[in-house]
Amino acid sequence: MGQFASIISLTWEEILTLTQSAINDESAAIADLELITLALNPRTPVLVPILPPPEGMSPLLGTAISDALTSANKESRYIYNAIFPASTLTDENYDLGVVLNYAPSPNDFKSLTNHLTTFFSDRNLPLSPAAKIAAKLQPEVMASSNTPSVTYGRVPTGKVEISDPLMLVEYLFWVAAFGIFQTGNSSETGSPQFAVIYSFRASLGNLSSTIQ
Repeated sequence: MGQFASIISLTWEEILTLTQSAINDESAAIADLELITLALNPRTPVLVPILPPPEGMSPLLGTAISDALTSANKESRYIYNAIFPASTLTDENYDLGVVLNYAPSPNDFKSLTNHLTTFFSDRNLPLSPAAKIAAKLQPEVMASSNTPSVTYGRVPTGKVEISDPLMLVEYLFWVAAFGIFQTGNSSETGSPQFAVIYSFRASLGNLSSTIQ
């Protein structure tokens, strides 16, 4: 899928600097990044960390990358709260970053599965849902083309608790907000290259049903 520049292992400044270094056509990237910022910014105010671009970056490009990341992060939190109101989302349970040298891989989810596994391990969440989430998320990123999008889902962790008359089934609830943008580079085959702004959130919760 590409190389993940993520807050799991990098600082905010490192993410922005790496992203800038992967961009060859600044004007095309800025146009796409501004579209991501506009499309993913929720109408309802959402509190998330907003950090400025580091010193030494191109001011326009640095601001465009920072704004797009912030907008995606706001949207993922807003959608999570709206779709899964019964699940408590902690401030730590999110990943934010850029997929550099993005290459659509219709049948190879290994890179995304590995990254999700790292994220879940880092946040003390169950690892087993990673493959199922990757198999749903990656095709949706591919299908989005240049339309910033949000997707979400739930995956059972396998943990079930019986509390008569209820059966509680534990799920990992998740949301991803993302947008693809041009970098102005070309692959070895001459195809244009892209990168992906993303924000991912996940947390545990229970769904209950009455035991018959």
